[in-house]
Amino acid sequence: MGDWKQSLDRYLTTEPEDNFTPWVEKVVEAFSEEFYEANEDWIEEPDGLCNNWLNQLFGEDPEVAARLIEKAFMVNSIL
Repeated sequence: MGDWKQSLDRYLTTEPEDNFTPWVEKVVEAFSEEFYEANEDWIEEPDGLCNNWLNQLFGEDPEVAARLIEKAFMVNSIL
């Protein structure tokens, strides 16, 4: 009977696995230096377009995601 209490305690005290944050850090590191420096505020905006794109691209190779976001930003800026 005590096993479920131990399991519940472990469940409640163990932080959930977060794969998103380390992936985002890799994507940000993969941005070109010029792009990051020119758009740091836009990249770091919690509810902004970059965050939306990151959520949509989650799971892609970080290098690929970084290039896609840079290109999409440039296209979006032209429009």
